[in-house]
Amino acid sequence: MTISKDQSIITQVAAKIAADLVPDGGDINANIANWAVAFDAVLDGIMSAHAQPAGSATAQTPTHTSEVALSDPMSTIQQAFPGAEQAPTNMTVTVRGTQHGPLPDWLVTACVKAGVSAVFDNRDGLAVNPKRPHFKAADGTKNAKGDDMAFWPPR
Repeated sequence: MTISKDQSIITQVAAKIAADLVPDGGDINANIANWAVAFDAVLDGIMSAHAQPAGSATAQTPTHTSEVALSDPMSTIQQAFPGAEQAPTNMTVTVRGTQHGPLPDWLVTACVKAGVSAVFDNRDGLAVNPKRPHFKAADGTKNAKGDDMAFWPPR
């Protein structure tokens, strides 16, 4: 199947927008599945926004149908990636001491993965020492070296 230059550009734009919408959760399979859901939704939105009236001489709107049920994205992800598991949604991360602003989404994901439920917020000291971890485990969870778990933003 050959697509036009316009269709190629629209597809590339939709792919880029979808990539920008999906935060990096650290799990490549979940990231790909989330991107696929976002890509289908964005492409459908762009295509419907640019649909031309029927009978128009220039109406060459490609059709793209999405089989993704946005009401239950986890089942769609599990169909694409049978080994995918849903992360616990009841996990909360508490801050001991002073909290310096809202907690980033990546921190909750990292804490769930590491089993950490409480952290110290070190962001106030980053100006003095930028290599310092942004957050450090405050619940006694240790890494392989026996140190408290530390968390930096994903790269």
